[in-house]
Amino acid sequence: MVSRGKFLNDAVGYAPLAAAWAYIGFTYLVYLFGPISWPHANIGTETALMAAIVGGLGVGYVFGMRRPVAAVPFASWRRFFWVGALAGIVLLFPASFIYTGKWPWDAYDAFVCPGKAYAEMLHVAQT
Repeated sequence: MVSRGKFLNDAVGYAPLAAAWAYIGFTYLVYLFGPISWPHANIGTETALMAAIVGGLGVGYVFGMRRPVAAVPFASWRRFFWVGALAGIVLLFPASFIYTGKWPWDAYDAFVCPGKAYAEMLHVAQT
């Protein structure tokens, strides 16, 4: 027989998975039956894909919960953090110019008149 403490530990351990499934399920139902009529090319394929994604999330979570996490010092990950942060800063410049036709320091114009900025971005995307 499973003790009450073990059951509560397991329930708490799987609470994040249950919360994620509830959120994903709710948003998918709103997507399918909500107030905005989104175009659906093939409901069956979309639903099968969502089921596979949610199922994979569950399988990965359950396998991850089976054994304790190996202690890894954070210091070994600092290099990855800094490389990612620097890559994000470097890629900001070409990405903003390619997608919007403006440099990052022109972002103030988008805050002042977002409609104009969006229209200019669409013009850049169409050319």
